[in-house]
Amino acid sequence: MNKTIKKLYSASMIPEVTIRKIFYSLPVLQKYYKNRRKNSVNVEKQKLDKEILFSQINKANISKGCLLIVHSSMDSLNHFDISPRELIDFLLKLIGNTGTLAMPAFPIYKTDIINDAKIEHLYNVKKKLCATGMLPNVFLRYPNVVRSKFPYNSLAAVGPLADEMMQENLNSDLAFGKGSSWYFCKEQEAKVLMLGVPSHQTTTIVHVAEDYLDDKWPIKNWYVTRKFKIRDGQETLSKTIRIRDPFWVRFNASYYRTKCFKNEELLNEWEYEGISFGVIENSSELVDYIVDRALNNKLFFKAPRKYWL
Repeated sequence: MNKTIKKLYSASMIPEVTIRKIFYSLPVLQKYYKNRRKNSVNVEKQKLDKEILFSQINKANISKGCLLIVHSSMDSLNHFDISPRELIDFLLKLIGNTGTLAMPAFPIYKTDIINDAKIEHLYNVKKKLCATGMLPNVFLRYPNVVRSKFPYNSLAAVGPLADEMMQENLNSDLAFGKGSSWYFCKEQEAKVLMLGVPSHQTTTIVHVAEDYLDDKWPIKNWYVTRKFKIRDGQETLSKTIRIRDPFWVRFNASYYRTKCFKNEELLNEWEYEGISFGVIENSSELVDYIVDRALNNKLFFKAPRKYWL
């Protein structure tokens, strides 16, 4: 995106939310954007040595024994001469045997769960591909990787904290609420690493604040319900969950949110050869910051007052 537009969006919530509202009110624009992304062609460039990528990751100061959540785009990282397995192995080496590596492994469904409330969608924990990119799909095939049984916005992890992270995932009907793998990561002060993806698109941990507050969230009718059938080996169960109503995305000021995170020193973000990198040092502090703002009616959603409690 043009730097001038980014700067405009970051200055205030109004410009970005205005454009979002126009975009989501006109299906023809959504269709055009979808086709444009589908038909986009990456210009082939000379591959950069993977050691350059490793040096960018090392800027995040990842230590042995930490709990690390990784968001990634191998499409964006294709300028580097590296395979998904080489990248995963490097990350595992960084955190060591005492560290836990986690990646978002959002399941792919045949129909759109956002718009379809009637179908009971099937989530096969061990077989379902994920929509969060090549790296998590390769990661799911690593030995001892555990995946959340929660059917929406699931996490996959390996390491000493992996089993405990997933233990209470089905005790709530919210993907990011208490007992969820994401809430566990927040409580453990997980570090969040972004590789080839900008923070305004991929800071998934922010949703913990919404689900943690639940009925105290300042905007009414925040959730819609969806039905799932969860299959894990021979075990099958049905579960109804709540997810954020897709209607609210049009009011989301993600660029302004990113600027605030940076101002509060909760996020460090940089680019190398036009490729985005970022790190959240302490996810607990970031979520607490959002919760405090929400309790004071300072959301990163510029929704009209008629929607507020």
